[in-house]
Amino acid sequence: MEAYMGFELPNLNFILSSLEVVPVLVGPLQALITILPGLLLALSGMIISIFKPRVMLNLLKILWRQKIGVVVIATCVGLGWTYLPGLIPFAKGSVSAKEEINTTWDMFRGSSLRTGYSGSGDDPANNTLNWAFDTEAQTFYSTPTILGNRVYATSVANIGPFNLNGDGAIYCLDADTGGIVWKQQPSGYRATFSSPSVSGKYLVVGEGLHLCSDAKIYCLDVENEGEILWQYTTNSHVESSPCIFEDKVYIGAGDDGYYCFKLDADANGEPQMVWHVDGKDYLDAEGSPLVIELDVDGKKSKRFYAGLGMGGKTLLCLNADTGAVIWKKPAPYPVFGPASFKDGRVYVGMGNGNFAEDAELAREAHRTKLTDKGMSKPEIEEHLKDMQPGGMIWCLDAITGEIIWEKKVPRTVLGAVIPGEEGLYYASRDGHMYLCTYDGKDKDKFQCNEAVVASPALGKEHVYFVTTGGNLFSLTSDNLELSWKSSLGQGALFISSPTLSRGHIYIGTDSSGLQCIGAPEVDATPKWTSSLGGSGNTGFSKATTLPEKGKYAWKFPVKNEAGEIEKFKISAPSAMIENNLFIPIADGARKGLLALELGVEKKTTKTEKWLFATPLGCFHSPVIADGKILVVDGKKGDASRSLTCLDIKTGQAQWKKSFPENVEGDLVLSDDDLLYVELTKGMLTCLDLSGKVIWQMKNSDKGLIGVPALYSSLISIAIYENNGGKALMTMDRNTGTVLWRKTLDVNTSPVIQGNIIFIGSTNGLIALNLTDGSELWQADTNGPLNIELSIYKKKIACVNQKNEIFLIDQRDGSLIKKLTDVFQKSPVLLCRKGLVYQGKTDLMAYSFVKGENKRWVKSKWLGVPTSPLIMSNSRIYYATDKKGLVCIKEK
Repeated sequence: MEAYMGFELPNLNFILSSLEVVPVLVGPLQALITILPGLLLALSGMIISIFKPRVMLNLLKILWRQKIGVVVIATCVGLGWTYLPGLIPFAKGSVSAKEEINTTWDMFRGSSLRTGYSGSGDDPANNTLNWAFDTEAQTFYSTPTILGNRVYATSVANIGPFNLNGDGAIYCLDADTGGIVWKQQPSGYRATFSSPSVSGKYLVVGEGLHLCSDAKIYCLDVENEGEILWQYTTNSHVESSPCIFEDKVYIGAGDDGYYCFKLDADANGEPQMVWHVDGKDYLDAEGSPLVIELDVDGKKSKRFYAGLGMGGKTLLCLNADTGAVIWKKPAPYPVFGPASFKDGRVYVGMGNGNFAEDAELAREAHRTKLTDKGMSKPEIEEHLKDMQPGGMIWCLDAITGEIIWEKKVPRTVLGAVIPGEEGLYYASRDGHMYLCTYDGKDKDKFQCNEAVVASPALGKEHVYFVTTGGNLFSLTSDNLELSWKSSLGQGALFISSPTLSRGHIYIGTDSSGLQCIGAPEVDATPKWTSSLGGSGNTGFSKATTLPEKGKYAWKFPVKNEAGEIEKFKISAPSAMIENNLFIPIADGARKGLLALELGVEKKTTKTEKWLFATPLGCFHSPVIADGKILVVDGKKGDASRSLTCLDIKTGQAQWKKSFPENVEGDLVLSDDDLLYVELTKGMLTCLDLSGKVIWQMKNSDKGLIGVPALYSSLISIAIYENNGGKALMTMDRNTGTVLWRKTLDVNTSPVIQGNIIFIGSTNGLIALNLTDGSELWQADTNGPLNIELSIYKKKIACVNQKNEIFLIDQRDGSLIKKLTDVFQKSPVLLCRKGLVYQGKTDLMAYSFVKGENKRWVKSKWLGVPTSPLIMSNSRIYYATDKKGLVCIKEK
């Protein structure tokens, strides 16, 4: 004990050194302790001086002389205190009726994948603050749990030198407004890090931070204003977040080990413990458990997985019914991170350091603890030798516990390792967000320059994470490129993990309350800007996902009343807008553009809306924007061709222009609805959607190669030069002014991604700087490239004359994968999870995640493809020589 001003104070430095998992007081309290004696002395002197008779008399005289002002101020304060909260918008927030849902949030991060995503809503496309719940509590270290339109979280308040455990509460908020639905604050409930798990009517959560030695486990009824169903007092802190599985709940209690309870209380309202593994044998039971059911030798086996921290350094696998050990895997570091599971494998992070201390601070805190125990310096150094900075990721066989692979990380990984479509996502105290393959090989990383200790959240196309400094990041999930960044306010400790639901991010902060951030991108009027959706596009909707396997769904046309099937030929890709297919028919009894409406509920339903007849046939994909659809009649060499603008609903012509016979007829539409087309050979023309010519630029007497590529205010085109060569040029697309021109032996249309142009040539794939045309790199493709390029994010797919597919990394031109036995006559379908192409007999798919190449659908019987593939709503549409238009669905 330390004596000060006649009072004995506890040794607070010793208390601070005992904090390990969430030592939230280390920074602030140590600083406070340093100046505490001076503060107490000054405060005592001020209080004593105020109560001297002469000082009191002078104070009363001053107040009397200013009595009118004092009365006015007192009245304003009283009225403000009474009425102002009701006048401030969203001070409390409105509460809407509870949504009926069939989902659960039965463990930390929502499921065994630990994605932190409820499955509801699209990814937030911006960092707009929708609301902040900070009127009753400003600090939330727990991670919000989202079910329907309800948010559940625990709070932290009033931590100080005289209240080391602080105060807390369990909140249920409206997810759309932040309004309080109910609040449960059991008597003596302390500041809490544990995050709620909810299943049915049951909410289970722990209590306390690391200093608690008698923290409780609570089970509440979410359907009855958070009524306490039962509570259990442990012999330690409960920073672990529970896992609910069937009729039981599992949770860690620090130095008191792991517990399993029935969800229902007994007849007397008391908790029913199923099993308890004692902390004497299971030191630092801080992890958030994972419970799953596996098939082991033909029998069902319920398994419990959790880690042990500084005192245990082990990953456990227990029998979930009995708590008996199935296997224990000693680890080189403390295992604080939650285990995740996918496809028979368990993934977990570990390392030295904790949520508030890096490895160096944790090491020194432990040194102080050992010194206070009376250890000698050699003994202390022996204990500390394994506490150097470092971390690791493990991949284990879920049944046997065998380590399949391990991956070293510069610093600890305290958050979840998330299995996603692209691979494994995890963040580290070294200031990086990582993406690696399922065999532990690096794919990408993003440097944020601040430690990350909370778990990431993985949405449909983005991954979100927060740094200890309070910066929230949104990255693209396939290549970890920055989408947006947002500051969550001031504070020293941001350890709440982001939760993704309803198109928003929900997250706790150090001093700015619980926040709801972001909103999905507002869908613009749907467009189809060129063949396959635009230059470099591969005919797939960005909101769709390639299924693991395909299955034949339907063909068109079908038999008519006479039992006959109409014959027609399709060579260009169809265009897709919402649930409407626009099919260019080149030849047959009917020629032209056919609008086909697909059923929404019954997806086999197909209804012809209209047919716009083109006497010469329709050989090019249309472009669509602003309720208009533009179509070219005929192919190169045909006389009397035309360009017609139609009403998309009726197919009626709105205007028509003659079209030259000596050009191809491909159309390109910009984001601001300007149309670019070769209306005269070698002359690029810019029109608006009313058909008015904006500008024309004569580029060559020989004509264009392929279609132009658009980027911002620039347009790039490939041309045949008058001297017989070829060239690539970039212009201002608003005026047609040429910015640069470069002679190149090009064969395909250019594609622009960021500030780089990619184009296929006789010698391979070339990347050039968009600004000046300087070459960045060239990739050897074992022969000329004559088929249009496909590009998605950082990958480019190209097909050479030998019918080999080269998958190229667009950053440096390196080869990702080469595919042979290809019979591809059009651009490959390239999307998030992989690519689809025509093999010797069937449609094949190469998976980016698994690195596997296999038959995607048995399609030989459907005939040879005659048009490129497009994909929407996880369905693929293309034409064949036998069946017309066919649809392939998910198997």
